[in-house]
Amino acid sequence: MSVLILLLLSCTVKPPPAGTDTAEDCTPTAWYADADGDGFGAGAEVWACTAPAGHAAVDDDCDDADPAVHPGAEEVCNGVDDDCDGVVDPPEMLPPITCYRDIDEDGWGIEDSTFESCACPEGYATQTGDCNDDDPTIHPGATETWYDGVDQDCAGEDDFDADGDGWRVDEDCDDNDPAVHPGAEEICGNGIDDDCDGLPGACGIDAEWDVTEARLEILSMNAAARASPLGSVADVDGDGQPELALGWWTPSDQGCGPGETFFEVHVTSLAASGTEAAGDRSLATLVAPVDCRAWSASAWASGTHDLNGDGSHDTLVLVSNQSPNDTRVPSRVYLVDGTLGGEIDLSTVDKVEQPAAWGTFGNLGMAVANTDLDGGAVIVVASSWSGPMGSTVVFIGGDHFLDSSGVEDAPALTFTEGWAMSGQSVADIDGDGVADLVVLHSSDGSDSFVGTYLGPLVTDIVMGDADGEIRTGGDPAFSLYNPIVCPVSSGDRMIVAQTLWDDSPHPGDSGEVLSLYGWDWTSTSQDLSDAVFQILNDDAITPMVSSCTGDLDANGEPELILTASDDIGEVDTSIIKFADMPDPGTWYVDELVRGQVLAPTDRAWSSAYDGSPRLIADIDFTGDGADDLVFGLAIQPAWYEPEETGSTRTLMFPGSPAGL
Repeated sequence: MSVLILLLLSCTVKPPPAGTDTAEDCTPTAWYADADGDGFGAGAEVWACTAPAGHAAVDDDCDDADPAVHPGAEEVCNGVDDDCDGVVDPPEMLPPITCYRDIDEDGWGIEDSTFESCACPEGYATQTGDCNDDDPTIHPGATETWYDGVDQDCAGEDDFDADGDGWRVDEDCDDNDPAVHPGAEEICGNGIDDDCDGLPGACGIDAEWDVTEARLEILSMNAAARASPLGSVADVDGDGQPELALGWWTPSDQGCGPGETFFEVHVTSLAASGTEAAGDRSLATLVAPVDCRAWSASAWASGTHDLNGDGSHDTLVLVSNQSPNDTRVPSRVYLVDGTLGGEIDLSTVDKVEQPAAWGTFGNLGMAVANTDLDGGAVIVVASSWSGPMGSTVVFIGGDHFLDSSGVEDAPALTFTEGWAMSGQSVADIDGDGVADLVVLHSSDGSDSFVGTYLGPLVTDIVMGDADGEIRTGGDPAFSLYNPIVCPVSSGDRMIVAQTLWDDSPHPGDSGEVLSLYGWDWTSTSQDLSDAVFQILNDDAITPMVSSCTGDLDANGEPELILTASDDIGEVDTSIIKFADMPDPGTWYVDELVRGQVLAPTDRAWSSAYDGSPRLIADIDFTGDGADDLVFGLAIQPAWYEPEETGSTRTLMFPGSPAGL
């Protein structure tokens, strides 16, 4: 009986699972280990009336180490089965990325082997463009080693365009600057050859200016006097730049009483701007004696030489008497020794003056005062009328000032009777380092020719001693004027002269025709047919060259500076035009002009006065590396308008890189 009872009890009572609650009123529940605490467990079930620590009532967590992964979680495109539904990144998720085969594993793949996925596996990259997938050092963004034959950065410029401007290194003059290449815009005054044409940034003359745009304007100091640039002198203020000698004088129509005539030279710096009277800018003043003479606008000054050999610069000042039949006060050349400063009385300095034997119309003209004509001494070229259509050119050295010997014993060029000098230029025309003399000979206005006399000039010579000539060819209608020596890019010299045809040989023209001819210098006789080029006039300007040795735009080539007559029309009067030396052939002025300076039309302005050009274009007064343009401007003729202060003035336009 007792055995039966024990068997029955063993069949009807089941013990709770191990580790569960044993209270008589408990119903055990299955629990699952939840290691990541996201409310979803995994692994074997554990029965208990209450949840054991670290367990959850729901299982099926497919990654119990990541709380973001569990049933019901938001599925994202990340290569993980976030919601544990057995599907990784289903197609309805975010747009997949393209994976590119990346054999060299440099982070850049190739287009030829791709697939789409939410994540790229190892051996694939999300970026394409690798131009060599076998070399991890070659890919977009890699450091380029230029000109080694390898396109490291896959830029497709075949390794010969470092700045990426589209020009190969063999065409690009600066392959490190994308703004510099053939075809780039040339920038004014930056000193860079932007367009790779072999020249630096040219500027300053390829435009049009009004005279009011001058950087510096120096006015005459009263209504009765005139002012005009005379030339350059040595540095006075210590800034390392030459100064300008500015003449202030009484013209011949202002009377000749005591104290009514004067001539002063005001030495002034051009490293300034604005408008000032001549006297307000004086660093030094040279005052000529007050006497009765017709003061001339043809005065000149020069001060870049040492005539007496004392180690300091000397200054030469020419004051010319142009009164017919008046020999009371002869024309003179004064020599001021040493550094200029304060007020200097020219009557106290050494001088040479015209001899009485030169005739009643004594005009001493200084053509140059700082050019070596004799191989050892600085020479002044002076000329005089010695009778009807007669002339003499003398070569005056420093000893003629120091011993007061005058000019009578100086070497001279003597003209044939009936001939005179009406223009001259001094330059080293044959390239031997010694200056030569180019003279225009004219005979009673009916014939003219240019003669070249090669230095050193240390003895007397005559017209027939010319080493080279340019003649009119015997045509009486053809005359030469104003010869000037111009350098050309080949290093040679060219003689340019103004010509006048009384009866034009050109079809369609009539009357007087002004033009310019240019001849390569040779030691032979040439005529019109030998000219290299001809420049014809147009309606705005007569082609007269005032300078051809200055480089205003700092491009390494001098320019032709053409000055206009005082013609005035309905448009602004062209006073000065800039042009390059022309190629062989026939040209009109406007075909060559690069830029110009204009004057207002309210009165007749002129850049010349009393027939004497007042223009300097071959000196760097401002120290910027380019020559500056300095010229006199006057109401022409002055008596057409009420007299006023500033009716004559000196204007300065700085060249490049400052710009005109």
